[in-house]
Amino acid sequence: MHGLQKVLCRSLDARTLAVRQVTTLNKGKNTPDIDGKTVTSDKQKIELALSLNLDGKSELILRVWIPKPEKVEKCFLGILFILDQANQALALMAIEPQWKVKFEANSYRFRPGRCC
Repeated sequence: MHGLQKVLCRSLDARTLAVRQVTTLNKGKNTPDIDGKTVTSDKQKIELALSLNLDGKSELILRVWIPKPEKVEKCFLGILFILDQANQALALMAIEPQWKVKFEANSYRFRPGRCC
């Protein structure tokens, strides 16, 4: 299993799928990261896919406080670098199949495609 995960993480197809998930399919695709950058052109997406590396290091997170509707309280939203988001999507692609089979069949919380 670990060998397949390594092959998947090194695969250019998996990297481009991770970049596509972050830059095209996500709701916040037009939200700029900490640097104020958004990845929109195909050339930028290819450069991002080639620069993905699961070395365990990530950049800082920008915390933005957002007011809750009709309340005085505020909650924070963490904004990541686009590179970190793509790295997380790539890691999810590699790890999810292994852990999906280990979960209980009647477990529904925080699992894609399942609800109460």
